[in-house]
Amino acid sequence: MTISGRTIFTIVDFGSSKITVLHCRRDRAGNPEVAAHAQRSSEGSIIKGQIRDRKKLETILAATLADADNVLGSSSIRGNAYYIISGSDITSRSGIGNTVIYGEDKRLTADHVKEAVEKAENITLAQDQIILDYFQTAFILDSSRRVFDPIGDRASRMEAIVHIIIANKNRLAVFGAILFNLGFEGEIIPLFSGVCSAYGALTSDERNDGVLLVDMGAGTTDYFVVVQEGVAASGVIPVGADNLANDISLGLGISMETARKILHENIHQKLQLSGESSYEFNTAGDKNSVIPFASLDKIIAARMNETMSLLKQQLEKEGVFELIRSGIVLTGGGALIPAALDFAASVTGFHVRAGKACDVSGALTGLDSPRYTAALGASKLILSQYTEEGTGGTIDKMTEALENLTGGLFNSVKRLKRVIR
Repeated sequence: MTISGRTIFTIVDFGSSKITVLHCRRDRAGNPEVAAHAQRSSEGSIIKGQIRDRKKLETILAATLADADNVLGSSSIRGNAYYIISGSDITSRSGIGNTVIYGEDKRLTADHVKEAVEKAENITLAQDQIILDYFQTAFILDSSRRVFDPIGDRASRMEAIVHIIIANKNRLAVFGAILFNLGFEGEIIPLFSGVCSAYGALTSDERNDGVLLVDMGAGTTDYFVVVQEGVAASGVIPVGADNLANDISLGLGISMETARKILHENIHQKLQLSGESSYEFNTAGDKNSVIPFASLDKIIAARMNETMSLLKQQLEKEGVFELIRSGIVLTGGGALIPAALDFAASVTGFHVRAGKACDVSGALTGLDSPRYTAALGASKLILSQYTEEGTGGTIDKMTEALENLTGGLFNSVKRLKRVIR
């Protein structure tokens, strides 16, 4: 089933702190429109992308769907479902395929591209793994020249490099079964949150010049590197804003609820700007009622420095750190922590901006925040990739000829559908 006209489709974001549901459709201009949305606390049912209590998660999701249905004014909207996931078992690999160009003029055609890409996509996976997404990285001509669109160029040999995102198919099967049990009988498609956030927050200039998208959620931090419209790297670091909240809770002898409140209300920044030496609050159950700025500053600095250093080391290991010329776009709940932006800049040396989704209309009250970049970005990705009218999207778009020949992302989606039912 494809989305056509103004048919409703549903996006579910399975986060460590909250479950978010969006009912979306295409507006009359062809852009994504949020018709209704709702969210509820995940209550520990899912942590760092791993389901801890399936029954509780299914109950929470059913209630969140009902909330969104009530806003929409319909309880029978159960068409296509797209769910957003992260987790440390999401990994990536590069596939490389080559072809030799014969003929006097050595001109590259769509057939050459098809041959090289098909070879690049042909990788061996473990029994519990499945391809979640794959994207073009680049084409290398005669072992020296890197191009994005090789058709019509001339070379004796061409290599296609494809970035392949891999997930655990057993985990996907559980998420798919939950959605199927709740009445979704259309397509049930998993989406990597890093991809969704990239579609939501990155500009064309950033994607061309080389940019690092960092989505810091409560439980995990996703990264996604785009260079010249090709995906160079992606992955998940199993550290998020809740790790920082836990450090604050343990270090200051306060509850996790209070620690999260300190982060959400930007208490650290407020103390920094005001010059006050402490923050006083009155919360039942906490041992301390006065938070020294120096102690809070030290805890935040240690955690953020460690997180950004881990990210930098990973990018250097993958050989993509030097490709980032447009800097970092930080999104997710972590983008609301000013210290995260500061430490991302100081550790990497890059310009850093907070990013949130754009070019989405509709019922956006409460969604105008970096916390919802992945969910809103997913609506843009879906309309560009999963519709009859879609033209292939912005990040992984190769050429029209190549899309027609290889099927692009849609091929991996079809494979997933046979697993999650």
